Amino acid sequence: MQNFEAEDVLGLSPQQIVVVVRYVLSEARAADSLDESFRRISSRMAVLRACCRRKPGLIGAIVDYLVLQIAEKRRVLCVDL
Repeated sequence: MQNFEAEDVLGLSPQQIVVVVRYVLSEARAADSLDESFRRISSRMAVLRACCRRKPGLIGAIVDYLVLQIAEKRRVLCVDL
């Protein structure tokens, strides 16, 4: 059972995987503590890993989305200064 690989039954597109990531992040933001945020994100990682296994296009879509989110946050912080 150690070599078991979950099958990607969802077959998500890059746009759909970004929606999943947005959902995971919104769940984490709604948490009452940092620990709870991490727990919520961690609980979704198995699904994300299964969806992205051997699909660099999905991983790229996630990275692109996260980089844009970080850039947007930095832009907002710079404007607020």
